[in-house]
Amino acid sequence: MGPEHTETGKVVEYLDSVLGYLRSEIQELPYGDKVNLIVLSDHGMGSISPDRYVNISNHIKEGWTESIVGGNPVYLIDPTENFEDSITTTLSGVEGVKAWKQEEIPEHLHYGTSSRFPGIVVIADSGWSIGTLDETSGYTGGAHGYDHAFSDMHTIFYAEGPAFKKEITVAAFSNVEVYGIIAHVLGLDPAATDGDLSNISDIFATE
Repeated sequence: MGPEHTETGKVVEYLDSVLGYLRSEIQELPYGDKVNLIVLSDHGMGSISPDRYVNISNHIKEGWTESIVGGNPVYLIDPTENFEDSITTTLSGVEGVKAWKQEEIPEHLHYGTSSRFPGIVVIADSGWSIGTLDETSGYTGGAHGYDHAFSDMHTIFYAEGPAFKKEITVAAFSNVEVYGIIAHVLGLDPAATDGDLSNISDIFATE
């Protein structure tokens, strides 16, 4: 086990102890049995390496683009007129990279609807990195922002308290449901969102 993994292990152990302390302190409160506790994170992480880096500029011919902007793992390209197909076909043929024109972006990404969208989005596969320079020394450790269809982008959701069923595991659900869950637990009427409480109603205790 390398030093990087050792440090990660120490952080996990520390956070585990903090969470354990928080739970024990809640249980000691006179109203502790009425407290609902939710533990979650906003995204997963994918392990990256200089060995899995693609300089997208090396695969695009001079004159094909007006501009390339972004940062790993997402770049946006403003294509020169009539070179959209050349760019997307070429980049999608490179291992670790996907590229789509605005009208071809997969629906589950919920991306590319802005009027400011330049024309093409380029996304690295999870575990890969993309950029516009040959320098790779910074591409180590972990990264996020990849297609959420990759399982290592999935996150955690743990909950306990009187609002939730005990000792159950449910199928993965989208983070857009979290707002609705919290609103339900607090007895609030939520605003309209992309979430749908019926997708995760099985987590709640019978009232």
